[in-house]
Amino acid sequence: MLDDLDVLVIDLPDIGSRYYTFMWTMALCLRQAERAGTAVVVLDRPNPLGGDYVAGFTMEKKYISFVGQFEIPQV
Repeated sequence: MLDDLDVLVIDLPDIGSRYYTFMWTMALCLRQAERAGTAVVVLDRPNPLGGDYVAGFTMEKKYISFVGQFEIPQV
């Protein structure tokens, strides 16, 4: 799908919680764009929680899936 693209633009809002799949969709898109040699532009938005608040348990490796691909805290 990416073969004929010059650039992939990703504009997916995020709310700062790992339960929402926006960042996971972006991660999968970035992996495929790298494989295809397609440039990517990510339109970033401010974190609605301020970006300095961290809470919750870290994702355990045995539970990694589409709704949690990396070992990061809940918020």
